[in-house]
Amino acid sequence: MRKFENFNPYVLLVFFMCNLLPAMFLMEIKLNLLLLISGIIYIWVLKGKADFKILGNSFVITILITFVNMLVSHNGSHVFFYINNRAVTYESMRYGMTTGLMLSGAFVWFSCMDIVITGEKIQYIFRKMPKAGIIFSMILRFLPMYMRKYERMKMINDINKSGRNSKDNAVFVFSGVTSYAMESSMETADIMESNGFTQSSQIFCGSYRFRLRDCILLIITILMAAGGLLLPGARLVFMAFMSFIPIFYRGKENVKLWIYNMKR
Repeated sequence: MRKFENFNPYVLLVFFMCNLLPAMFLMEIKLNLLLLISGIIYIWVLKGKADFKILGNSFVITILITFVNMLVSHNGSHVFFYINNRAVTYESMRYGMTTGLMLSGAFVWFSCMDIVITGEKIQYIFRKMPKAGIIFSMILRFLPMYMRKYERMKMINDINKSGRNSKDNAVFVFSGVTSYAMESSMETADIMESNGFTQSSQIFCGSYRFRLRDCILLIITILMAAGGLLLPGARLVFMAFMSFIPIFYRGKENVKLWIYNMKR
């Protein structure tokens, strides 16, 4: 069965960029909610099961940013109530929710991109710029690793804290993660230098053909992205179609497999 992840790496990179850029820069609540939902469904399809951790993180990010913005920003004409003579408005809630959905959608789509575009594909994409490819792949690896390290150190610090206030605890954990990051970077640099990554002549053995289906997907992606950019009134329709392409493709392949099994 063909998978969406088997398309040409260049086409996959264009597809993810066309979904990530609107998720990161367009402050439209309906569009951000759509991209978040499609990203959650896609990562469910990729992993074969529901990822409740990503779903929970997205929910927490959205709710937290919404409430923080409601308490910090007091602009708006529709007032819900007052806290210490400061208005809590509908406009501040809507702006905070839009920002939270934007960050959550970008987080989910980056998680999908991390699964689909593997290290080998990154090397193929940046084979003419090996240093840029190495930096990009290291960023994709180190960010989740440092997040896990931060959570472990925070948990250990909460268990072993002795008389420090919350500000000192946060500084202590941040300092520990920073030290770990610097030590890990130095060790990685030494390992890469010893394995010959400083040499200018590196040979990449992977090969990806540009097939007709890659050309079709690239054209559809560019047309949907251009339509969403040039036609704001129909932007939601174009982005909905584009963001659900991997799910439609997986459904089509499952139907073909089911028909094939029925004929046997």
